[in-house]
Amino acid sequence: MRFTESFVYSHAGNFTKAERAQETALTLYSDDNLRGPAQIGLQRALCLVRMGDTTEGTRHALDTITNLPLVHRIRPIADLGQKVFDSIPAHERNQT
Repeated sequence: MRFTESFVYSHAGNFTKAERAQETALTLYSDDNLRGPAQIGLQRALCLVRMGDTTEGTRHALDTITNLPLVHRIRPIADLGQKVFDSIPAHERNQT
C-alpha cells in the first residue's frame, strides 16, 4: 500500500505525502527485497526532479539503478528510470 501511495503522490505532484509514503515503505521491505526499495528510490528521484532539483534527482536515479544487481534491473525499474529522465526539462538534459 505504501508503494502505491508513493507512486500516486509522486506522479500527482504531492511531494510531501510522497516522501512520507516513501520513508514508510522503505522500512517495510525485507533485506532480501532489492527491487521494491529501488522502485521507491526512483520515485524519490522523480520527485526531486519535478521539484526542480534536476541534478540531485538524476544522481539519485543513476545511483539507484547502478547499485542494483543486473538481474534486478527489470522492466518496471527501467520504466521508472525513463520517467525520471522524461521529467527533466529538455533544455537541461545535457547539463546533468
